[in-house]
Amino acid sequence: MNTGEFFDLLFGDLDGWAVVCSFPGGFFSPKAGPTDQEWFAWPEERAQMIAYVLQRTDNDLYTVPTLYRTKGSRKAANAHLGRTVYADADSAPPEAFKLKPTAVVATSTGRTQCYWVVDDCRDPDLLSQYGRALAHMHRNDGCDTGGWDIGQLLRIPGTTNNKPDLVAPFRVEVVEHTSGLVYTSSVFSKVYDPNSVKSAAVQLDVEMPDESRLPTFEEARGVLVGSYELLRLVDEAVVKGEKGGAGDRSARMWALLSNLSRMGVDPGTAFVLARNAGCNKYRQDGRPEEELWAEVMRAYGDPDNQPVVSDADAAKLDRTIARENRARQPVAAAVQTTLLPAHFLSKEERPQVPYDTFVDRYQAWGSTRTDAAPQYLRAAALTCMSAVYGDFGKPPTKYDSGGLNLWFLILGGTTRSRKSTVRGMMVYTLDALSNDGFVYDIGSNATAEGLMNELAERPGWTSVFHRDEVHGLLYEVGAKNYMAGFKEALTELYDGRVHGKLRATGTVKKTASTRTVFIMLMAGVTEHVTKALTAADFASGFLARFVFIHADPPPRTRESEWMEQEEETVAAGGDTVFESLVDELLLGRSFWSVQTTRGAQLKIGFDDIAWKRLNEFIWEAGNAAEEHELREVLQPTVDRMTKSVMKTAILLAMHESELTVSLRHVLKAVSLAEEWYGHLVTVATKIRQSYWLRRQDDLMDIIEEYGGQVSWSKAYARMRRDLRPREFGEVVDALVMAGKAILRRHGNTQVIESTGR
Repeated sequence: MNTGEFFDLLFGDLDGWAVVCSFPGGFFSPKAGPTDQEWFAWPEERAQMIAYVLQRTDNDLYTVPTLYRTKGSRKAANAHLGRTVYADADSAPPEAFKLKPTAVVATSTGRTQCYWVVDDCRDPDLLSQYGRALAHMHRNDGCDTGGWDIGQLLRIPGTTNNKPDLVAPFRVEVVEHTSGLVYTSSVFSKVYDPNSVKSAAVQLDVEMPDESRLPTFEEARGVLVGSYELLRLVDEAVVKGEKGGAGDRSARMWALLSNLSRMGVDPGTAFVLARNAGCNKYRQDGRPEEELWAEVMRAYGDPDNQPVVSDADAAKLDRTIARENRARQPVAAAVQTTLLPAHFLSKEERPQVPYDTFVDRYQAWGSTRTDAAPQYLRAAALTCMSAVYGDFGKPPTKYDSGGLNLWFLILGGTTRSRKSTVRGMMVYTLDALSNDGFVYDIGSNATAEGLMNELAERPGWTSVFHRDEVHGLLYEVGAKNYMAGFKEALTELYDGRVHGKLRATGTVKKTASTRTVFIMLMAGVTEHVTKALTAADFASGFLARFVFIHADPPPRTRESEWMEQEEETVAAGGDTVFESLVDELLLGRSFWSVQTTRGAQLKIGFDDIAWKRLNEFIWEAGNAAEEHELREVLQPTVDRMTKSVMKTAILLAMHESELTVSLRHVLKAVSLAEEWYGHLVTVATKIRQSYWLRRQDDLMDIIEEYGGQVSWSKAYARMRRDLRPREFGEVVDALVMAGKAILRRHGNTQVIESTGR
C-alpha cells in the first residue's frame, strides 16, 4: 500500500480538512515549539497532500484519521467525519485483537498502529469510543490506552521514524493490508462495547491529583479575576442538548483548559475549575473524574497550549484570547468558523481534473528551487501565461469582459513565506520570454500618470506590473496627494482602458484612449495588508478584482535554513526543466502569432458542455457568497473571481494550442477556484478582525483623552461616522471582555472607564 492508498483507506469518499503534522523541535515535548500543521481539503487536494508527504519522506510525519470541519484546529469539537477505528497497538501483536485489522502499519521494530474500516459509521466520537474500548480490553497485550482519542496523531507510511532511542531511523510502512475487509458498527459494538469503559474509572497512565493539596473552588476562581471570558466559561451553565449539545460543552471545556495552560495556571487548579464548570460534561453524564483529569492532561500536554515565558509572549497571549473570544461569541461558534472548504466540483468530476497542465509543471519545477507555498507558484505560472497569451486572446462573452489579464495578491507571514522569491522567479521567467519584440515586465513603481503614459505606448499589449510590500502602496494611495486617483486608474486598467496624453489633431486637442491587457501580481505580509484595508475597500471595486492567495509561513527549521549549492549539472548546462517550460510558452506564442496579430485579440470560445459547466459554477459561487456572513465583502469579489476562472480556462486551452475551451480546462480552473475562495474568506475574516481591533484602539484613545473615563454618548459622538449604535456597543463589549474597560453608572449617565490594563 502506497501513501495515496493509505489516505484513501482513512478518508475514502469523505470530505473535509485533512492534516499532516510534524514536531519541529522534538517529539511531543512541551519545549518543542508549536506543532507544524499543513492542511489539505479532501478530496480535492489529495494530489497536493500526497506530494507534500513524498517530498518529506525522511521526516517524522503524522496525520489524524479524522477529517475536520475547518482547517487550523485539531480539537475534538472541530472533528467532522471519519471511517476507521484506530489503535496505537504499540507492542500488542495484531493477532491479539478479536477483529482482524484492515491495515497494520509498522512504526518501529515490534511496534505497530492498526486500522479497522467501519463501513456504516462516520461519527468520529463513536469511532473513538470503539477505539477506547479496544485499547483498554487489550491493555495487558501491550496496547497503548492513550492512542484512541479524536485528534490522535499517527505516523504516515512511507515516512521515517527518527526517534533518538532507535538504533537507526526506521522506515514506516504498511506490513499488512486486507483489501475489502470492512466492519459494521453493530459488529464492533458486540465485540468492543463502547459502554464497557464508560461505567468504570479509566486506568490512566498519570495519577489523579492529591485532593488534600488542591485549592478550594473559591481559591481557584481567584486566578480568573479580570478575565471576563474565562469566568463566563466556568460560571455559565451549559447542559447536553442546549446551545449546540455535547459538542458545545466539549468546545467550551477545551477552550477553558487551553487558556488556563497558556496562562501558567497549575494543572491542579485547572482541574478544580473544570470540575466546577458549567460545561463539565463528565459530571453531567455521570462519568468518572479520572476522564476529566485525562482531558486536563491532554490540554496541558498540547504544544500549542504551553505557558508564556516572556513579555512578548504575554502580549501575544492577550491577543490570542481576545481573538478567540471576541464579541461575546460562544466558544462553539468560534470553533465553527467560516473557513469551510468550498466544494464547487462534484465527486464524479474530481477524477477528471487534469494535473498535467503548465501550471502543475511550473509548480513542480518551482518546488525544486524553493520551499514557497505551492499556491504562490501556481499564481506565478498563471501570471506568465496571462502575459504570453493575453496578447492574442480574449473572453467570448456577448458583453466586453476585458482581456485575459489576471490580478493576484499573494499574502503570507514573514520573509519565510517566500513571497519575494516566487515573485523573483516569475520576473526571471518573463525575462527569459522577452526579446526586442516582446517585453512584458513594466516594473513595480509608478504614479497614475506615469503608468498611463507608459501603457499608451503599448496599444493592446500585455503589461505586467508587480510589487512587493504592497501595504506600502495601499498606504501611499490613501495618504499622498500625488497618488490621488491611483486606485481608480488601476480599476480602469483592469477593464482594459487607458486614458493617455492629450494629443493635437489639427487645432483640436483630444485625449487619446487605447486598450491594454494590464496584469498585476502584488505581494505583502498578511497582517500589514489587512490592517491597511476595510470591507469598504472591497465595495469600491479595486480590491474585488484581485484573486487572493494566502499561505502561512513554513516553520523555521535547520532544513529550511540550510543553504544548498547548485548541482553541477545545473551549473554547467543550465536548468533544463526551466528551459523546457520557457520553450512551451515560446511555442504557444508562435502558434497564436500565426492566428492573429499581437494586440488584435481573438475571442476564444467554449464548447457547449464547457460553457454550461462554467455558468453552473458562476451560479454556485454566487450562492456561496450570498449565503456567507461576510457577503458584503465576498459578493463583489466572487463575482470578479468567476471571471478570472473563465480567463484561466481560456489560458489553459490556449497553452495547449486549442481554439476552443473544453470541459478539461474548465474543471481545472474550477478546482483552482475552490482554493481561491478559501483564501478570500481567510483574508476577509482577518480584515474584519483587524478592523474591529482598530475600532477598539480608537475607543481606548478617546477614553484616555477624557482622563480615563468618558460618557457613552460622548464616546459614540466621536465614532458615529464609522459605527452604527449596535456596532459601537459591540466594540465596548469587546473591551470589557478583554478586561481593558468597565461600565459604570454615574447617576443617569453611563460611563466607560479604562481599567489601566
